[in-house]
Amino acid sequence: MRLLHHPGGLARLSRRSIKTRRRGGLRFASAFGVACLAGAAHADSISLTAAGSAAPPSGEFAEAPLGDGAVPADVSSLLDPFPASLQQILDQPDRAEAAAQGASPAPMSTGPLGFLDANWQSPNLLGDMWGLRPALAKYGITLNAVENAETFGNLTGGVKQGFEVNGLTIVSLRVDAQKAFGLNGGAFNVSGLQIWGDDLSANNLLILQTLTGIEAPVGIRLWELWYLQKFGDKFDIKIGEQSIDQEFMISDSSSVFLNSVMGWPALPTVDLPAPGPTYPLAGLGVRGRAEVTDNVTVLAALLNGSPIPRNSPDTPASNPNGVSFPLNTDVLAIAELQFKLPGSTDSAKAKNESPLPGTYKIGAWYDSYGFADQQYDTIGLPLANPNSNGIPAIHHGDFSIYGVMDQTIWVSKDDSKISSSARCSRRSRTATSSPSPPTPA
Repeated sequence: MRLLHHPGGLARLSRRSIKTRRRGGLRFASAFGVACLAGAAHADSISLTAAGSAAPPSGEFAEAPLGDGAVPADVSSLLDPFPASLQQILDQPDRAEAAAQGASPAPMSTGPLGFLDANWQSPNLLGDMWGLRPALAKYGITLNAVENAETFGNLTGGVKQGFEVNGLTIVSLRVDAQKAFGLNGGAFNVSGLQIWGDDLSANNLLILQTLTGIEAPVGIRLWELWYLQKFGDKFDIKIGEQSIDQEFMISDSSSVFLNSVMGWPALPTVDLPAPGPTYPLAGLGVRGRAEVTDNVTVLAALLNGSPIPRNSPDTPASNPNGVSFPLNTDVLAIAELQFKLPGSTDSAKAKNESPLPGTYKIGAWYDSYGFADQQYDTIGLPLANPNSNGIPAIHHGDFSIYGVMDQTIWVSKDDSKISSSARCSRRSRTATSSPSPPTPA
Protein backbone atom coordinates (compact mmCIF):
# COMPACT_ATOMS: atom_id res chain seq x y z
CA MET A 1 0.00 0.00 0.00
CA ARG A 2 1.33 3.44 -0.96
CA LEU A 3 0.78 6.34 1.43
CA LEU A 4 -0.62 9.54 -0.01
CA HIS A 5 1.59 12.38 1.17
CA HIS A 6 -0.54 15.16 -0.25
CA PRO A 7 -4.27 15.89 0.01
CA GLY A 8 -4.42 16.09 -3.75
CA GLY A 9 -2.89 12.63 -4.08
CA LEU A 10 -6.25 10.93 -3.62
CA ALA A 11 -7.77 13.06 -6.36
CA ARG A 12 -4.87 12.25 -8.71
CA LEU A 13 -5.22 8.54 -7.95
CA SER A 14 -8.97 8.77 -8.60
CA ARG A 15 -8.39 10.52 -11.90
CA ARG A 16 -5.89 7.84 -12.95
CA SER A 17 -8.40 5.13 -12.07
CA ILE A 18 -11.13 6.87 -14.06
CA LYS A 19 -8.79 7.28 -17.01
CA THR A 20 -7.83 3.60 -16.87
CA ARG A 21 -11.48 2.54 -16.81
CA ARG A 22 -12.26 4.90 -19.67
CA ARG A 23 -9.47 3.45 -21.80
CA GLY A 24 -10.72 -0.03 -21.03
CA GLY A 25 -14.24 0.93 -22.05
CA LEU A 26 -13.03 2.46 -25.31
CA ARG A 27 -11.02 -0.67 -26.15
CA PHE A 28 -14.10 -2.79 -25.47
CA ALA A 29 -16.26 -0.53 -27.67
CA SER A 30 -13.70 -0.75 -30.47
CA ALA A 31 -13.59 -4.56 -30.27
CA PHE A 32 -17.38 -4.69 -30.19
CA GLY A 33 -17.55 -2.53 -33.32
CA VAL A 34 -15.11 -4.81 -35.15
CA ALA A 35 -17.23 -7.83 -34.20
CA CYS A 36 -20.35 -6.13 -35.56
CA LEU A 37 -18.53 -5.34 -38.80
CA ALA A 38 -17.51 -8.97 -39.14
CA GLY A 39 -21.13 -10.02 -38.84
CA ALA A 40 -22.20 -7.38 -41.36
CA ALA A 41 -19.53 -8.53 -43.82
CA HIS A 42 -20.80 -12.10 -43.45
CA ALA A 43 -24.33 -10.92 -44.24
CA ASP A 44 -23.06 -9.14 -47.34
CA SER A 45 -22.25 -12.46 -49.01
CA ILE A 46 -25.97 -13.23 -49.44
CA SER A 47 -27.20 -13.16 -53.01
CA LEU A 48 -29.65 -10.44 -54.04
CA THR A 49 -31.26 -12.39 -56.85
CA ALA A 50 -34.43 -13.13 -54.92
CA ALA A 51 -34.65 -9.65 -53.54
CA GLY A 52 -34.82 -7.93 -56.89
CA SER A 53 -38.42 -8.88 -57.57
CA ALA A 54 -39.71 -9.13 -54.05
CA ALA A 55 -41.82 -6.32 -52.66
CA PRO A 56 -41.08 -5.01 -49.16
CA PRO A 57 -43.34 -6.59 -46.57
CA SER A 58 -45.94 -4.46 -44.85
CA GLY A 59 -44.58 -2.15 -42.21
CA GLU A 60 -41.04 -1.99 -43.68
CA PHE A 61 -39.43 0.91 -45.49
CA ALA A 62 -37.99 0.48 -48.97
CA GLU A 63 -34.66 2.28 -48.84
CA ALA A 64 -33.41 4.28 -51.82
CA PRO A 65 -29.93 5.78 -52.28
CA LEU A 66 -29.51 9.52 -52.06
CA GLY A 67 -29.37 11.58 -55.19
CA ASP A 68 -30.94 8.98 -57.45
CA GLY A 69 -33.43 11.51 -58.81
CA ALA A 70 -36.45 9.30 -58.16
CA VAL A 71 -38.96 9.91 -55.40
CA PRO A 72 -39.83 6.56 -53.82
CA ALA A 73 -43.37 5.60 -53.00
CA ASP A 74 -42.48 5.60 -49.32
CA VAL A 75 -41.32 9.11 -48.46
CA SER A 76 -39.69 7.95 -45.26
CA SER A 77 -36.80 6.65 -47.37
CA LEU A 78 -36.08 9.97 -49.06
CA LEU A 79 -33.24 10.80 -46.71
CA ASP A 80 -30.61 8.62 -45.14
CA PRO A 81 -30.19 9.88 -41.57
CA PHE A 82 -26.57 8.79 -41.28
CA PRO A 83 -23.25 10.40 -42.30
CA ALA A 84 -21.87 9.24 -45.63
CA SER A 85 -18.92 7.54 -43.91
CA LEU A 86 -21.32 5.00 -42.36
CA GLN A 87 -23.20 4.23 -45.56
CA GLN A 88 -21.14 1.18 -46.50
CA ILE A 89 -21.64 -0.32 -43.04
CA LEU A 90 -25.36 0.38 -43.00
CA ASP A 91 -25.88 -1.15 -46.43
CA GLN A 92 -24.97 -4.61 -45.15
CA PRO A 93 -28.03 -5.26 -42.95
CA ASP A 94 -30.29 -3.89 -45.69
CA ARG A 95 -28.88 -6.40 -48.17
CA ALA A 96 -29.31 -9.26 -45.75
CA GLU A 97 -32.88 -8.20 -45.07
CA ALA A 98 -33.63 -7.88 -48.79
CA ALA A 99 -32.27 -11.34 -49.52
CA ALA A 100 -34.31 -12.81 -46.71
CA GLN A 101 -37.54 -11.53 -48.29
CA GLY A 102 -37.33 -14.15 -51.04
CA ALA A 103 -36.69 -17.03 -48.66
CA SER A 104 -39.03 -18.97 -46.43
CA PRO A 105 -39.26 -17.59 -42.89
CA ALA A 106 -36.74 -19.08 -40.51
CA PRO A 107 -37.69 -20.08 -36.99
CA MET A 108 -37.15 -17.34 -34.43
CA SER A 109 -34.04 -17.84 -32.31
CA THR A 110 -33.66 -16.18 -28.98
CA GLY A 111 -30.25 -14.84 -28.10
CA PRO A 112 -28.75 -13.81 -24.75
CA LEU A 113 -31.02 -11.93 -22.33
CA GLY A 114 -34.03 -12.90 -24.42
CA PHE A 115 -33.70 -10.16 -27.01
CA LEU A 116 -30.17 -10.22 -28.49
CA ASP A 117 -30.47 -11.90 -31.87
CA ALA A 118 -28.37 -15.07 -32.09
CA ASN A 119 -28.30 -14.93 -35.91
CA TRP A 120 -25.53 -12.62 -37.19
CA GLN A 121 -27.29 -12.41 -40.55
CA SER A 122 -30.18 -10.59 -38.90
CA PRO A 123 -30.46 -6.89 -39.82
CA ASN A 124 -30.89 -5.97 -36.14
CA LEU A 125 -28.53 -6.99 -33.35
CA LEU A 126 -31.32 -6.58 -30.79
CA GLY A 127 -33.83 -8.62 -32.81
CA ASP A 128 -37.45 -7.47 -32.44
CA MET A 129 -36.79 -6.12 -28.90
CA TRP A 130 -39.45 -8.25 -27.18
CA GLY A 131 -41.93 -7.45 -29.96
CA LEU A 132 -41.42 -3.66 -29.78
CA ARG A 133 -40.33 -3.28 -33.40
CA PRO A 134 -43.35 -5.12 -34.92
CA ALA A 135 -45.70 -3.25 -32.59
CA LEU A 136 -44.30 0.12 -33.68
CA ALA A 137 -44.33 -0.91 -37.36
CA LYS A 138 -48.13 -1.33 -37.23
CA TYR A 139 -48.36 2.41 -36.62
CA GLY A 140 -45.75 3.32 -39.23
CA ILE A 141 -42.97 3.89 -36.68
CA THR A 142 -39.44 2.66 -37.31
CA LEU A 143 -36.75 2.85 -34.65
CA ASN A 144 -33.12 2.61 -35.76
CA ALA A 145 -29.95 2.59 -33.67
CA VAL A 146 -26.46 2.38 -35.14
CA GLU A 147 -23.16 2.21 -33.27
CA ASN A 148 -19.88 2.95 -35.05
CA ALA A 149 -16.45 2.66 -33.38
CA GLU A 150 -13.09 3.33 -35.00
CA THR A 151 -9.41 3.54 -34.11
CA PHE A 152 -6.83 5.64 -35.95
CA GLY A 153 -3.28 6.73 -35.24
CA ASN A 154 -0.33 8.58 -36.71
CA LEU A 155 3.10 6.97 -36.41
CA THR A 156 4.88 10.01 -37.85
CA GLY A 157 4.06 13.66 -38.44
CA GLY A 158 1.57 15.84 -36.63
CA VAL A 159 2.25 17.72 -33.42
CA LYS A 160 2.46 14.39 -31.60
CA GLN A 161 2.08 10.71 -32.36
CA GLY A 162 -0.33 8.16 -30.99
CA PHE A 163 -3.63 6.34 -31.42
CA GLU A 164 -7.14 7.45 -30.50
CA VAL A 165 -10.46 5.62 -30.24
CA ASN A 166 -13.67 7.42 -31.09
CA GLY A 167 -17.21 6.50 -32.01
CA LEU A 168 -20.72 7.62 -32.82
CA THR A 169 -24.13 6.34 -31.74
CA ILE A 170 -27.10 7.40 -33.88
CA VAL A 171 -30.69 6.84 -32.81
CA SER A 172 -33.45 7.84 -35.22
CA LEU A 173 -37.22 7.58 -35.18
CA ARG A 174 -39.22 7.70 -38.42
CA VAL A 175 -42.98 7.96 -38.61
CA ASP A 176 -45.00 7.22 -41.75
CA ALA A 177 -47.79 9.80 -41.58
CA GLN A 178 -50.08 7.66 -43.72
CA LYS A 179 -50.08 4.80 -41.21
CA ALA A 180 -49.90 6.96 -38.11
CA PHE A 181 -52.32 9.79 -38.93
CA GLY A 182 -53.88 8.94 -42.29
CA LEU A 183 -51.97 11.79 -43.96
CA ASN A 184 -50.90 10.56 -47.38
CA GLY A 185 -47.34 11.31 -48.50
CA GLY A 186 -46.04 12.57 -45.14
CA ALA A 187 -43.10 11.46 -43.03
CA PHE A 188 -41.65 12.67 -39.71
CA ASN A 189 -38.03 12.14 -38.66
CA VAL A 190 -36.10 12.86 -35.47
CA SER A 191 -32.55 11.73 -34.78
CA GLY A 192 -30.01 12.13 -32.00
CA LEU A 193 -26.26 11.62 -31.69
CA GLN A 194 -23.92 10.47 -28.96
CA ILE A 195 -20.35 11.31 -29.95
CA TRP A 196 -17.69 9.76 -27.72
CA GLY A 197 -13.96 9.11 -27.51
CA ASP A 198 -10.93 11.23 -28.35
CA ASP A 199 -10.21 13.44 -31.35
CA LEU A 200 -7.07 12.51 -33.31
CA SER A 201 -7.52 15.41 -35.72
CA ALA A 202 -7.56 18.04 -32.96
CA ASN A 203 -5.10 16.40 -30.55
CA ASN A 204 -2.44 15.04 -32.90
CA LEU A 205 -2.87 16.39 -36.44
CA LEU A 206 -4.23 19.97 -36.20
CA ILE A 207 -5.79 19.80 -39.67
CA LEU A 208 -8.53 21.92 -41.23
CA GLN A 209 -10.87 19.00 -41.80
CA THR A 210 -11.42 15.99 -39.56
CA LEU A 211 -9.73 12.69 -40.36
CA THR A 212 -13.04 10.81 -40.57
CA GLY A 213 -16.63 11.80 -41.17
CA ILE A 214 -17.79 11.16 -37.59
CA GLU A 215 -15.19 13.08 -35.55
CA ALA A 216 -16.87 15.93 -33.67
CA PRO A 217 -17.01 17.49 -30.18
CA VAL A 218 -17.96 14.83 -27.62
CA GLY A 219 -21.50 15.00 -26.28
CA ILE A 220 -25.14 14.06 -26.70
CA ARG A 221 -27.09 16.20 -29.13
CA LEU A 222 -30.22 16.50 -31.21
CA TRP A 223 -29.36 16.19 -34.88
CA GLU A 224 -32.32 16.42 -37.27
CA LEU A 225 -35.98 17.15 -36.63
CA TRP A 226 -38.10 17.58 -39.74
CA TYR A 227 -41.37 16.80 -41.49
CA LEU A 228 -41.48 15.84 -45.17
CA GLN A 229 -44.54 16.09 -47.39
CA LYS A 230 -44.76 14.56 -50.83
CA PHE A 231 -46.96 16.11 -53.55
CA GLY A 232 -47.50 13.54 -56.26
CA ASP A 233 -44.54 11.56 -57.53
CA LYS A 234 -42.38 14.47 -58.67
CA PHE A 235 -42.19 17.01 -55.84
CA ASP A 236 -41.69 17.08 -52.08
CA ILE A 237 -40.96 19.64 -49.37
CA LYS A 238 -39.09 19.15 -46.10
CA ILE A 239 -39.44 21.61 -43.20
CA GLY A 240 -37.51 21.71 -39.95
CA GLU A 241 -34.03 21.15 -38.56
CA GLN A 242 -31.99 19.46 -41.28
CA SER A 243 -28.39 18.74 -42.24
CA ILE A 244 -27.69 19.72 -45.84
CA ASP A 245 -24.68 17.40 -46.24
CA GLN A 246 -27.14 14.52 -46.49
CA GLU A 247 -28.43 15.69 -49.87
CA PHE A 248 -26.29 18.47 -51.34
CA MET A 249 -22.78 18.32 -52.79
CA ILE A 250 -22.60 14.52 -52.45
CA SER A 251 -20.34 12.29 -54.51
CA ASP A 252 -21.78 8.78 -54.47
CA SER A 253 -18.55 7.18 -55.70
CA SER A 254 -16.53 8.80 -52.90
CA SER A 255 -18.76 7.52 -50.11
CA VAL A 256 -16.72 4.32 -49.87
CA PHE A 257 -13.88 6.28 -48.26
CA LEU A 258 -13.79 7.19 -44.57
CA ASN A 259 -11.89 10.47 -44.85
CA SER A 260 -14.21 13.40 -44.27
CA VAL A 261 -13.01 15.26 -47.37
CA MET A 262 -14.77 12.56 -49.40
CA GLY A 263 -18.05 13.60 -47.79
CA TRP A 264 -18.68 17.29 -47.11
CA PRO A 265 -15.99 19.31 -48.96
CA ALA A 266 -13.28 21.39 -47.30
CA LEU A 267 -14.27 24.74 -48.82
CA PRO A 268 -17.68 25.14 -47.14
CA THR A 269 -16.26 23.49 -44.02
CA VAL A 270 -13.77 26.34 -43.64
CA ASP A 271 -15.96 29.13 -45.03
CA LEU A 272 -19.31 28.56 -43.33
CA PRO A 273 -19.75 29.20 -39.58
CA ALA A 274 -19.08 26.12 -37.47
CA PRO A 275 -19.05 24.70 -40.38
CA GLY A 276 -22.61 25.36 -41.54
CA PRO A 277 -25.72 23.19 -41.11
CA THR A 278 -23.82 19.93 -41.59
CA TYR A 279 -23.00 17.00 -39.30
CA PRO A 280 -22.96 17.18 -36.30
CA LEU A 281 -25.10 20.32 -36.64
CA ALA A 282 -28.29 21.08 -38.54
CA GLY A 283 -30.07 24.23 -39.66
CA LEU A 284 -33.66 25.37 -39.40
CA GLY A 285 -35.25 25.87 -42.80
CA VAL A 286 -37.13 24.46 -45.76
CA ARG A 287 -35.95 22.27 -48.65
CA GLY A 288 -37.73 21.55 -51.93
CA ARG A 289 -37.02 18.75 -54.37
CA ALA A 290 -38.44 18.40 -57.88
CA GLU A 291 -37.94 15.62 -60.39
CA VAL A 292 -38.22 17.55 -63.66
CA THR A 293 -37.62 14.50 -65.87
CA ASP A 294 -36.29 11.00 -65.41
CA ASN A 295 -32.80 12.43 -65.84
CA VAL A 296 -33.04 15.88 -64.20
CA THR A 297 -33.63 16.68 -60.53
CA VAL A 298 -33.55 20.08 -58.83
CA LEU A 299 -32.86 20.63 -55.12
CA ALA A 300 -33.09 23.96 -53.29
CA ALA A 301 -33.02 24.95 -49.62
CA LEU A 302 -33.31 28.10 -47.50
CA LEU A 303 -31.96 27.91 -43.93
CA ASN A 304 -30.69 30.12 -41.14
CA GLY A 305 -27.24 31.55 -41.90
CA SER A 306 -25.50 29.94 -38.94
CA PRO A 307 -26.37 26.88 -36.80
CA ILE A 308 -24.68 28.46 -33.76
CA PRO A 309 -25.71 31.63 -31.88
CA ARG A 310 -24.46 34.98 -33.19
CA ASN A 311 -21.09 36.18 -31.87
CA SER A 312 -20.21 32.77 -30.41
CA PRO A 313 -16.94 30.85 -31.02
CA ASP A 314 -16.76 29.37 -34.52
CA THR A 315 -17.10 25.73 -33.49
CA PRO A 316 -19.90 23.12 -33.19
CA ALA A 317 -19.26 23.23 -29.42
CA SER A 318 -21.10 26.58 -29.41
CA ASN A 319 -24.29 24.58 -29.89
CA PRO A 320 -23.36 21.70 -27.58
CA ASN A 321 -26.67 19.83 -27.48
CA GLY A 322 -28.16 20.83 -30.84
CA VAL A 323 -31.13 22.58 -29.25
CA SER A 324 -30.10 26.14 -30.10
CA PHE A 325 -32.19 27.40 -33.01
CA PRO A 326 -30.80 30.90 -33.81
CA LEU A 327 -33.11 32.98 -36.00
CA ASN A 328 -30.99 36.15 -36.12
CA THR A 329 -28.10 34.73 -38.15
CA ASP A 330 -29.20 35.86 -41.62
CA VAL A 331 -29.86 33.36 -44.42
CA LEU A 332 -28.12 30.49 -46.20
CA ALA A 333 -29.47 29.61 -49.65
CA ILE A 334 -28.31 26.61 -51.68
CA ALA A 335 -29.50 25.09 -54.95
CA GLU A 336 -28.33 22.12 -57.00
CA LEU A 337 -29.12 20.74 -60.44
CA GLN A 338 -28.57 17.00 -60.90
CA PHE A 339 -28.34 15.34 -64.30
CA LYS A 340 -28.14 11.59 -64.83
CA LEU A 341 -26.91 10.17 -68.10
CA PRO A 342 -29.57 8.17 -69.97
CA GLY A 343 -27.81 4.92 -69.08
CA SER A 344 -28.25 5.64 -65.36
CA THR A 345 -32.05 5.48 -65.25
CA ASP A 346 -33.98 2.32 -64.45
CA SER A 347 -35.71 2.34 -67.84
CA ALA A 348 -32.38 2.59 -69.65
CA LYS A 349 -30.92 -0.27 -67.64
CA ALA A 350 -33.93 -2.42 -68.50
CA LYS A 351 -33.39 -1.71 -72.20
CA ASN A 352 -29.62 -2.39 -71.96
CA GLU A 353 -28.78 0.99 -73.46
CA SER A 354 -25.10 1.53 -74.15
CA PRO A 355 -24.15 4.76 -72.27
CA LEU A 356 -22.33 4.06 -69.03
CA PRO A 357 -24.20 5.40 -65.99
CA GLY A 358 -23.09 8.73 -64.57
CA THR A 359 -24.37 11.62 -62.49
CA TYR A 360 -23.36 15.26 -62.91
CA LYS A 361 -24.26 18.00 -60.45
CA ILE A 362 -23.81 21.76 -60.49
CA GLY A 363 -24.83 24.02 -57.65
CA ALA A 364 -24.24 27.22 -55.72
CA TRP A 365 -24.74 28.55 -52.20
CA TYR A 366 -24.86 32.02 -50.66
CA ASP A 367 -24.67 32.94 -46.97
CA SER A 368 -25.48 36.53 -45.91
CA TYR A 369 -23.97 36.04 -42.44
CA GLY A 370 -21.01 38.14 -41.27
CA PHE A 371 -17.50 36.72 -41.74
CA ALA A 372 -14.27 37.90 -40.12
CA ASP A 373 -11.46 39.10 -42.41
CA GLN A 374 -8.32 36.99 -42.12
CA GLN A 375 -5.92 39.84 -42.98
CA TYR A 376 -7.26 43.31 -42.10
CA ASP A 377 -8.80 44.91 -39.02
CA THR A 378 -11.70 47.37 -38.83
CA ILE A 379 -9.43 50.42 -39.43
CA GLY A 380 -7.81 48.96 -42.54
CA LEU A 381 -4.51 47.84 -41.02
CA PRO A 382 -3.14 44.31 -41.29
CA LEU A 383 -3.96 42.28 -38.21
CA ALA A 384 -0.23 41.51 -37.88
CA ASN A 385 0.60 45.24 -37.63
CA PRO A 386 1.56 46.29 -34.05
CA ASN A 387 -0.74 49.30 -34.45
CA SER A 388 -3.75 47.13 -35.37
CA ASN A 389 -6.72 47.16 -33.02
CA GLY A 390 -6.89 43.37 -33.35
CA ILE A 391 -10.54 43.39 -34.43
CA PRO A 392 -11.02 41.70 -37.81
CA ALA A 393 -13.03 43.50 -40.45
CA ILE A 394 -16.46 41.97 -41.02
CA HIS A 395 -17.65 40.97 -44.48
CA HIS A 396 -21.32 40.31 -45.19
CA GLY A 397 -22.00 37.76 -47.86
CA ASP A 398 -20.12 34.65 -48.90
CA PHE A 399 -20.90 32.50 -51.91
CA SER A 400 -19.57 29.57 -53.89
CA ILE A 401 -20.33 27.60 -57.03
CA TYR A 402 -19.45 23.92 -57.28
CA GLY A 403 -19.65 20.87 -59.51
CA VAL A 404 -19.69 17.13 -58.77
CA MET A 405 -19.13 14.30 -61.23
CA ASP A 406 -19.68 10.56 -60.72
CA GLN A 407 -19.01 8.52 -63.82
CA THR A 408 -18.77 4.77 -64.39
CA ILE A 409 -15.88 4.11 -66.78
CA TRP A 410 -15.99 0.31 -67.04
CA VAL A 411 -18.56 -2.45 -66.44
CA SER A 412 -17.84 -6.17 -66.65
CA LYS A 413 -20.20 -8.94 -67.72
CA ASP A 414 -20.90 -9.84 -64.09
CA ASP A 415 -21.84 -6.18 -63.37
CA SER A 416 -18.60 -5.34 -61.55
CA LYS A 417 -17.63 -1.78 -62.34
CA ILE A 418 -15.03 0.93 -61.95
CA SER A 419 -16.23 4.46 -61.23
CA SER A 420 -14.48 7.80 -61.00
CA SER A 421 -15.49 10.99 -59.24
CA ALA A 422 -14.42 14.63 -59.24
CA ARG A 423 -15.51 17.73 -57.39
CA CYS A 424 -14.51 21.37 -57.78
CA SER A 425 -15.67 24.66 -56.27
CA ARG A 426 -14.92 28.37 -56.35
CA ARG A 427 -15.85 30.85 -53.65
CA SER A 428 -15.88 34.61 -53.14
CA ARG A 429 -16.89 37.17 -50.53
CA THR A 430 -18.80 40.35 -51.15
CA ALA A 431 -19.06 43.77 -49.50
CA THR A 432 -17.20 44.75 -46.35
CA SER A 433 -18.37 46.89 -43.44
CA SER A 434 -14.88 48.25 -42.68
CA PRO A 435 -12.72 50.84 -44.47
CA SER A 436 -10.82 49.59 -47.49
CA PRO A 437 -7.23 48.50 -46.89
CA PRO A 438 -4.68 51.23 -47.53
CA THR A 439 -3.12 51.29 -51.00
CA PRO A 440 0.66 50.67 -50.91
CA ALA A 441 2.73 53.69 -51.91
